[in-house]
Amino acid sequence: MPSYALSIRRVSVVTLISLAAYGGGCADSVEDAMPPDDASGDAGAGRSDAGTNDRDAGDPDPPDAGGDHEPDAGDAGDGSDAGDAGDAGDEGDAGDAGSACVQPSDCPGADDFCAVRTCEGGLCGWDYTAAGSDVDAQTAGDCRTVVCDGAGGTTSVVDDADLPDLGECAVGACNAGAPGQTPLAEGTACGAGDQCDGAGSCGPASLYVVVVGSGEAALTNAATPVTLERRALDGASLGDVSMPTVAAGANEPFTLSGTATSEGLLSLSADGRFLVLGGYAAVPGTAQVASSTSAAVNRVIARVDAQGTVDTSTTLPAAFSGNNLRSAASTNGTDLWAAGGTSGAQYAVFGANASLQVVGTPSNIRALAVFGGQLYGSSGSSTYRNVFKLGDGTPTAAGGAATSFSGMPTANASPYEFALLDRDPMVAGPDTLYVADERATASGGGLQKWTFDGATWTLAKTFTNALGSSGGARGVAAVVRGANVALFVTTPSALVKFEDGSGDDAGTVLASAPTNKAFRGVAVAPR
Repeated sequence: MPSYALSIRRVSVVTLISLAAYGGGCADSVEDAMPPDDASGDAGAGRSDAGTNDRDAGDPDPPDAGGDHEPDAGDAGDGSDAGDAGDAGDEGDAGDAGSACVQPSDCPGADDFCAVRTCEGGLCGWDYTAAGSDVDAQTAGDCRTVVCDGAGGTTSVVDDADLPDLGECAVGACNAGAPGQTPLAEGTACGAGDQCDGAGSCGPASLYVVVVGSGEAALTNAATPVTLERRALDGASLGDVSMPTVAAGANEPFTLSGTATSEGLLSLSADGRFLVLGGYAAVPGTAQVASSTSAAVNRVIARVDAQGTVDTSTTLPAAFSGNNLRSAASTNGTDLWAAGGTSGAQYAVFGANASLQVVGTPSNIRALAVFGGQLYGSSGSSTYRNVFKLGDGTPTAAGGAATSFSGMPTANASPYEFALLDRDPMVAGPDTLYVADERATASGGGLQKWTFDGATWTLAKTFTNALGSSGGARGVAAVVRGANVALFVTTPSALVKFEDGSGDDAGTVLASAPTNKAFRGVAVAPR
């Protein structure tokens, strides 16, 4: 903030009168600058406070009666010129630095909380707010306070009472001006039915598992009732959502084949608001439903919201004819994609009765999911026995292509559901991939973890404990828990939990499928 050190040089009254009489112009000589005869001069009035003479060198002024020299009225930097604002180098000149003012707004600079311009006696100055005064603009929760420094500026001082607000799952702390936190215990309730993860974040508290069968009879290839079973992250049952078995208004019945283990894969929409899955618009008991034509038995995309409201109004009357619809994905519950044993990747709009093929190869696709604005898929067909991108972004027009992840196998693999995470800040985009591979554990099946270095995906480990030697992993959901990732895997007979990062790969069976029922896909609950 600029400041001014100002002093006022005494100005000869005679000179002022002379300047006023002659229009304030510069005189050509001492005589021109002298007042009329009836104006008396003040001997020595032109002397500076220090008693020195301001005049042109080499042009001495004649002495007055008192022996002093009159100031040179023609000297452009002379302080005796009351209207001269010019010589910024003459300390004490009343016109120096352009400081003349009538009101504060005439002065240079701008007012703020810590410094306000003043105009006193025609001179500009500053009025500074007392040191330690809080300014209005503050950063909440940074353990510091910005105050005035008493000289027109600001400074930041320690304020350990300015605690960070870290939400529901952590208590903010300050230590000598440094922010910190104390996380609440894992499992503490937060949000709308969510839980704290023990590392300061509020996350999903539950997940859904697709269950096929009523439990009353053995599973067959006929259309079978479907239930979405909600479970806490520790496996505790939280209730069920039953899918419709009869048509009602725009909603169709929703069933799956009791024995087609590739069906019933589940995904959470990218915005976290909906579950989506594919099936048949057929009543329970419809024989050999997977081989039915789509014209006779429309394929259907079901959508389920956080309140458990089911919508089965989106039908596909042509795609996947004679084969099964295995999975669906969505960005927002309105834009939908479906995949199955044929027809490639199909795009549909919520509530419509049509679909468009956006990627044709591979035709046989298993799981779909949207992560980070990109549609991905998995397959066990041809050279696409891996995870791959489907088109660019989330395609809604025909002609897209599948691009397999570099480094993943093109043979000897059988991937189903997968989860992508962005865990490494040094790698752009997703860098951690969990894949449910249905093969026997001795053949490489289980829950695989892949990592990406920016160029190539590499198999880091495979979780197999608690899955059984026959494997059969087809569903997977991932929940980030601070430095760890909780992983939930389904086989036809069990829901198993692993904790990646804990150092314990043993796995825990959270639930077992009851008699005459089977588990299919799994996904985090919508919010």
